[in-house]
Amino acid sequence: MFQSSIDFDFGSELSEPPKKRALENSLFYSSPTFNSKVGKVERSCVQMLRVRVYRNLNKPEFFSILAMEGVNKGKVCGYARSVLLENAKFKVSIKSRERVLRDNRRNVHAFIEAILVDASNDIQPLNGSEKCVTYNPFVCDTFFVRNTSEAFMDDVNEALLQGSDVFVL
Repeated sequence: MFQSSIDFDFGSELSEPPKKRALENSLFYSSPTFNSKVGKVERSCVQMLRVRVYRNLNKPEFFSILAMEGVNKGKVCGYARSVLLENAKFKVSIKSRERVLRDNRRNVHAFIEAILVDASNDIQPLNGSEKCVTYNPFVCDTFFVRNTSEAFMDDVNEALLQGSDVFVL
């Protein structure tokens, strides 16, 4: 038998992985799902699901969460006032934007595709270091930085959606 008296120092290599950021009064507080009434049906929104999130046209203080996979694929599965996303990609449909400009009638054509990390019905505190990104089809054909009007279509690691803005963290 081989025995060794060498001690290995693995240091931080064995430390726990970083915890996911959580929102205050999370809808996922006690479970990895939360239910929302969508029309006449109740649907479950699942944490860490690939989703599309867009501002609700009928209730602008809420965001609609559309499942891109799972049981509710292609359907709105939940609503929240604040939504935390990771691996976010900003998307705008140019054809649908042109229809908005032509008909002067709103439609959903700008959204963020990402992984749903957390959701809350409370507005979250900000520390001021976030980049504020927004979208207005009458101003620009892409998302843009609110205070500079500079186009913003970068993919981001983490984004918080609340109010009428996206805060890049």
